[in-house]
Amino acid sequence: KSNTGSILRSVVLFVPTFLILEHFFGVVGLAVSAISSSEIIESHKIESLEAFKKNETVYFIQIATMANEEYISDLIKKYSKYPVVLLPKADGKTMQVLVGPLNIDEYGTVLEKFKAFGFKDAFIKKVNK
Repeated sequence: KSNTGSILRSVVLFVPTFLILEHFFGVVGLAVSAISSSEIIESHKIESLEAFKKNETVYFIQIATMANEEYISDLIKKYSKYPVVLLPKADGKTMQVLVGPLNIDEYGTVLEKFKAFGFKDAFIKKVNK
């Protein structure tokens, strides 16, 4: 006799409710998408790269310069596994979209990944200590 049904019921009891809801109803996705583009942008905005001048040289990869908040927000969501930061330009309307800070061992690989993602003009910004 198989205990598969019993085991399955036991496993389901231990799965967090939010995972079940997300899987079947996308409820967690709805909560994340309820955050406005402005809130996402504000949470990723930095005033300058100077704040990253510490004990070692760090690198940023500039992948885009954009003004449209929806596009910027979508970009941040799409590449959320990377440290995306936004640096406002002097005109106050556009933002440099940067990935970083990265160390010397990381930036080459990350640059190649973003070029493969379609950011053919992506380039390195070096911030010296």
